[in-house]
Amino acid sequence: MSGELSILKAFCTKRELYESYYEYMAGLSNMEREIKIILRLIHEYYKEFKEEEITKQELLDYYEVLYPAQHDRDVHLDIIHNVFQIKFNEELVVKMLEQVLEVHYSSMIFHKLIPIIEGGVHGKLADVYEDVEEYLNKLKNPPKSLAKMKPCELSLQELIDTEINYEGLNWHLPILDELIGRAKRGKLGLVYAFVDSGKSSFCLSACANFARQMVGTDECIVYAGNEEGAPGLSLRLTQALVNKTKTEMVENAAKYDAQRKELGFERIKLYDSVYTLNDVVYLLEEHHPRIMFVDQAVKVESSKDMEGMKAVQKLFNTYRELAKTYNCTIIGVAQGKGECEDKKYLNLSDIYGSRVAIQGELDWAIGIGRIISDPVYENQRYINIPKNKEGDNAKFVVTFDRHLCQWKEV
Repeated sequence: MSGELSILKAFCTKRELYESYYEYMAGLSNMEREIKIILRLIHEYYKEFKEEEITKQELLDYYEVLYPAQHDRDVHLDIIHNVFQIKFNEELVVKMLEQVLEVHYSSMIFHKLIPIIEGGVHGKLADVYEDVEEYLNKLKNPPKSLAKMKPCELSLQELIDTEINYEGLNWHLPILDELIGRAKRGKLGLVYAFVDSGKSSFCLSACANFARQMVGTDECIVYAGNEEGAPGLSLRLTQALVNKTKTEMVENAAKYDAQRKELGFERIKLYDSVYTLNDVVYLLEEHHPRIMFVDQAVKVESSKDMEGMKAVQKLFNTYRELAKTYNCTIIGVAQGKGECEDKKYLNLSDIYGSRVAIQGELDWAIGIGRIISDPVYENQRYINIPKNKEGDNAKFVVTFDRHLCQWKEV
């Protein structure tokens, strides 16, 4: 408990430390109840008053106001007295915090392991792995509320450089550069379509074109999948790069292997087992990509404590924050609803799993429609951009050659 008491002393001594690190402590589910009460007391005090510190007497007085009938009163008062007896070193706060986090997560993991060791349950070891990942990610990525808010103070020229004349990557369809702009760091987009309409192929074709522009650099793209196997994705990606059919590649594999490398294939890191948000963060931390595709983005598990619409909204809000934190473009891939099976231009309401939770977080969205009732239109796709913060909404027609993974404007 001494680590927790030291951190409570730090919070009382300096409001800035409380504002920076409170969310770390508040997120520990297995903290002792008495410590939680004092932590909450400090939190409520700073919410109500604008003081830069809390004295011992002020905390005691506020305890009487907030908890006048607590049955553990003597225990709580002893904790407050003990907190103010501690000599606090500001430089050690972060180390103490990491130590407290490690102790609490270790305790939580230990309690999960006991039934496994005793033979009472099986198949739960993966949960322990997720707890370790969560602990590591918490150290690297503090809660959003810890971010210091700063006003925008960019000059007009800086705004022009960052918002108008930025160095983005060109899309595989030039019309997209005109409509939503080149792929820009820190932005979140979504590509969606009904089953077998070409949404993954659309992204793989875009991925190939982005990779060509990275040849000779140390930049990379991460393609994080969770539906189709990596070999299948890799083969289609190769087709998008070399513009050849499977038969042609079989006939001269060495030639096209060398060609795809010349065209940027090795700039792409392709994965097929990205099931959790921790997996996404790991890949961002491992590669620091210029662009990241998440296919399919809605299927990624984000929170054990949320379900349905709230979980999806939290997931896409996190994608948006990760795009900013890692200064990359994140492009999600999602399924269209059953109603859009034979529909030309898809709306935001056609995104499977959410009518409102996803679109509010997006900078742009690309819906890919298809007419399957008439074979004449087999190779045509109907693109709608129903969400576009950079410009206007738009609709246009393209052709898709599935044998070459190539997209062209009509």
